[in-house]
Amino acid sequence: MAPSKLYPVATLIAAITLGAGCGGGSSDREDKAQVVTITSASRCAHTVNQEQPDNCLVEQIQEGKYETDQIVIHLSGTSPPAEDWGCPEPELTLGGPVCVPNYESAYSVEWVNTKNDANGFGDLEFIGLQSDGFGFVSWRTYDFFNTTIGKGVPLQVGPNLIRITTTNSGFVGNAEITVTRIIDVTPPTLHSVVPEPNGTGSRISVYFREQIDPASLVGAISVVDVGDQLVPGNTEYDPVRLKATWQPLSTLNPGSFYTARVSGITDWAPNTMIAPFEWSFTTPP
Repeated sequence: MAPSKLYPVATLIAAITLGAGCGGGSSDREDKAQVVTITSASRCAHTVNQEQPDNCLVEQIQEGKYETDQIVIHLSGTSPPAEDWGCPEPELTLGGPVCVPNYESAYSVEWVNTKNDANGFGDLEFIGLQSDGFGFVSWRTYDFFNTTIGKGVPLQVGPNLIRITTTNSGFVGNAEITVTRIIDVTPPTLHSVVPEPNGTGSRISVYFREQIDPASLVGAISVVDVGDQLVPGNTEYDPVRLKATWQPLSTLNPGSFYTARVSGITDWAPNTMIAPFEWSFTTPP
């Protein structure tokens, strides 16, 4: 990867308020503008949990613009309260909880990269209700139906103007952000491995610091036993989590010592991993 400022947590970048068209519902909400807040430009799209290393880095440069050497990125944000959740008036539903399952009928998020005309929909997640019965929804540009690598926003070299459009029960809000893609000149590196060196486990997970070419994974992860015999196995790649998983074709011997090796990985530039990474682990008894 080329040098850039990296932040391990999402950084607030832009909150853009634009006028919105009128929609149905109570009159005090008809002329309320929609606020679209863009919160991160990440190399991958998952939500970190306790069992998964946080290898999804957020990239930021000055003045609210992003710079990255990746070919796909993800943006995320928070949309304002839906006007009616596609349900009856909140006072008729005791504050609205019974309408929560219908939030996807009240919200939609779309994005387009004007540089290459790539476009897609956002993934939605309900956050919580307010005291008035209306609720917020978070979104990200991760798109289940998008076949792009990592199911994110593909970038071309140079400035990419990305427009986000959110709709909530008749109100339409728009925001845009420029993401500049620079040439990737740095070889891929590993963020972490599971099991850790000298740890215990029966399958291997390798987390990368950037997107890699899955074709380079063929034969890239190898495991040998204490007698230096190669253990047959299969490798799968998750581009959303930048994660490769190796599993043996047959159960490893319990309480046994094994050595794993990762080598020859390339990114999409392509740059090749400088040196192999090797470590040992023990299977559970």
